[in-house]
Amino acid sequence: MLFFELLRYALNIDANPPAISADDWEKMHQLAREQCLLGVIYKAVERMPEQHRPPKRLLLQWFVEAEQIHHQNEKVYEACAVVTELFEKAHIGCCVLKGQGNAVMYDDPFSRMPGDIDLWVDSSKVIIEDGFMIVGNKRLKTGAHVYHHIDVEDVHGVSLEVHTKPSFMNNLIHNKNMQFFFSNNAPAQFAHKVEMPEGKGTINVPTPYFNIVYQLAHISKHFFQEGIGLRQFVDYYFVLRKAEGCSHKELQELLSSLGLYKFAQAVMYVEQQVFSLEERYFIAPVSEKYGRFLLNEIMLSGNFGAYDKRVDDFHRKTALGRNLERLNRDIRLMRLFPSEALWEPVFRIWHFFWRIKNT
Repeated sequence: MLFFELLRYALNIDANPPAISADDWEKMHQLAREQCLLGVIYKAVERMPEQHRPPKRLLLQWFVEAEQIHHQNEKVYEACAVVTELFEKAHIGCCVLKGQGNAVMYDDPFSRMPGDIDLWVDSSKVIIEDGFMIVGNKRLKTGAHVYHHIDVEDVHGVSLEVHTKPSFMNNLIHNKNMQFFFSNNAPAQFAHKVEMPEGKGTINVPTPYFNIVYQLAHISKHFFQEGIGLRQFVDYYFVLRKAEGCSHKELQELLSSLGLYKFAQAVMYVEQQVFSLEERYFIAPVSEKYGRFLLNEIMLSGNFGAYDKRVDDFHRKTALGRNLERLNRDIRLMRLFPSEALWEPVFRIWHFFWRIKNT
């Protein structure tokens, strides 16, 4: 696929740029938008010989979009530094999940489309009083509180989610194993520091081994909830390469206990087909059957399912419609991934009563 060739060139995986017509450039730009990869793909545009670049109008538009992404990254990096310092001064262990923790692995750490800040904290030290989270001498206004995170007021104009748990599985048995893995490995994540670019300070991020498990769970969760885009698979490409040398036998046993082994096989197919990932980085054998299905869903859905033409406004914008669409999605995914699909409505009901009790 032409878009995959362009993406590989953008990431310096392929040395030679693909030949792209003016009409195809419009399609490439739209796909990059749908997959939240405008900044990443623009790195390919910059490196191309002038005669192979997009038409001037599109080139100028893309340049402006890439600059906006760069400036937004600067803003989010600065907010990450502020948030990390705030929690650490209050002696609350924390680490930044995905987001800027992934962006620092890119060749250009300002090219990844940023989102909000997901901060995993030591939940035993989280205090909430009268709708405020108490962090040292600061009171942060809280919003929605769900099983694994609490929405907190913006920091430097950036949305903040404070995670009491990094992620979860729908299957309650697998989820119990996952939470045990997270809690056992929390201290190492809260102490694993990396430098942000341009002297913007340091943040704590997950270790490579932990990231393999956590980000696979994150991709799986969104895949089952609403859909997932290629941005998360670009992230995972860098995560896998960063974790070279991890024991794959040990990892596969862990993934099996978490119900993620089959999904890992599908993800390896996507990483191989889209990014030409070398076999030494595989954490599970490639499954073409599961992988083809996953890749097709990625290209149909776009980033977090936002461009899925199979979902109309009723099923996207109303509470009843969203719940019906979840059930429809469960049915579609049940054939290949029965465990998570069958447990999804069970978890949703359990979570409804959990929120009544805990919020």
